[in-house]
Amino acid sequence: MLRAQFSYRLVGLIERVSPGGFAAKLVKLLGLKIPVTPRSLAATLMKTSGGFLNDLEKRLEEFNNEHPDAKIFVSQRCAAAIAVELLCALSWLALSILSRDDFARDQELFGTYALETFEELEKLLDDGTTVVLFKQVGQETRELYLFDKPSLRELAAAGGEVVLGLFREVIDMAEREPNWLGIYLFKARMRIAARLPVDPRSIYYMEFSMFFGIAIQTSAELFEELRPVSASS
Repeated sequence: MLRAQFSYRLVGLIERVSPGGFAAKLVKLLGLKIPVTPRSLAATLMKTSGGFLNDLEKRLEEFNNEHPDAKIFVSQRCAAAIAVELLCALSWLALSILSRDDFARDQELFGTYALETFEELEKLLDDGTTVVLFKQVGQETRELYLFDKPSLRELAAAGGEVVLGLFREVIDMAEREPNWLGIYLFKARMRIAARLPVDPRSIYYMEFSMFFGIAIQTSAELFEELRPVSASS
């Protein structure tokens, strides 16, 4: 159900060099970064999100078999929310990392690149309802992930005393020694885990929260290998 939230019309969408493909491996061997247009970045984001959602679905199935008295039931609406939250978190992460490239020195050009990436993502989503949710969450999380509004502490506090208590040590450390990726990772953990029907007081909450953190960390390593190029390049 989770993975089915996305369209898989990806054949032919990753142009010229695909992360993970033979050409990409050759580029990396040469010490170069993989060029991605908005269209190919969108396809990569969909594929990456789909892979994590598939892993999550398998883990939920295993969990329900292992803990028949604590089963987690994910409705179609809940699955759509998780899928969109993850996709938005990965999208802003990719754009944040790509913004360090020389290409982004032209802010207007990179702004167009980011806009076109989101437009391509909208084309790949299954239906109108999902697109509306994607636009809404995209706007909400833009401030969260790019401009630290709300802050990590404020986000945790909004989740209640239990969530704030679970992450208090991490928050204190982040405030003493700021690390943008670490802060991003924990924000994504809180934000996406909140969509799962798991009470933060449950001993299993942190396990699933950590799953989303691993997804962010792994994806960051992938995005570091990319460089943005315009569609006409």
